[in-house]
Amino acid sequence: MEKLLINWSIRVSLFCLFAFLITETASNRHSLRSPSLTSQRWKTAVWWTGALTSLLHMILAMGWVHQWSHERAFEDTASQTEALLGVRFGWGIYFNYLFVVTWLADAIWMLVASSHYRNRNRWIQLGLYGYLVFIAVNGAAVFASGWIRWATLALLVGWLGWILRTRNRFLKGASAHTRTPRNVS
Repeated sequence: MEKLLINWSIRVSLFCLFAFLITETASNRHSLRSPSLTSQRWKTAVWWTGALTSLLHMILAMGWVHQWSHERAFEDTASQTEALLGVRFGWGIYFNYLFVVTWLADAIWMLVASSHYRNRNRWIQLGLYGYLVFIAVNGAAVFASGWIRWATLALLVGWLGWILRTRNRFLKGASAHTRTPRNVS
């Protein structure tokens, strides 16, 4: 039961991450700067669900797998990294902590200052999404096995394909839709 809860908490989190990102990418086609209230509420709910289930996953794993010992978590991370890559590196646990803290901080920002959040610098947004996806893919595709690896890769390829298809709109955000051409004389 414990393993099931640990696994499914991160799977729900991963699904929420990609559901949000796919919705975010798609919404850039229709101007992210002025989303409908329903769309914004849905995205906020999905983002919060993902952030909270990633926190739940970390709490469950620390309690049940590592018995609340950071040293055990560090050693387990080092062992897994060595088995997979041939290099003993336990510092990856800190990237996992940063993943959860970053996502929660972003979710709080979204809730507390939504208009500022929607108008933030696009590179902050892209950096955040890039980091979250990088850690999620490492955890669910590189360090995992079985169907979750393939599901993660399918979500990643689908999202990246959508970005490539709409890359100008996604990278520039809504500003790409609102620009008026200059009158060249």
